[in-house]
Amino acid sequence: MVAILAFDDSKMFRGIVSAVLEDLPYEVETVCPESLYEALKFLYEKQPALLITDYQMPNLNGESLIRAIREDTHLARLKVLVLSAHHGAELITRIMQKGVDGYILKDSSLKTELPRRVQEILGL
Repeated sequence: MVAILAFDDSKMFRGIVSAVLEDLPYEVETVCPESLYEALKFLYEKQPALLITDYQMPNLNGESLIRAIREDTHLARLKVLVLSAHHGAELITRIMQKGVDGYILKDSSLKTELPRRVQEILGL
């Protein structure tokens, strides 16, 4: 089974991610890290194949998290999919240039787009 770790500060969105992916052959764990340190600790402990992360959380900025992942030799190859309510083209372009594997808006298409993108990224 493939491990997916999902970070989001919203309990509702953590539940949506779990529900949307529950019929797929993935082990999914959702958490709300309180800091960059805690986020990296989860990644080291769980060693997921894919991280699905909210872009903006209290005490944890998506860009800082992505930068830390890409600069860490043990995590640099981790697949990262960003979920966000922010839809500005400049922001999306900047995030994609940081080396993420995808960006999905938190909108009505999430329920169909998330499983499709997860399978695309993981090659399953």
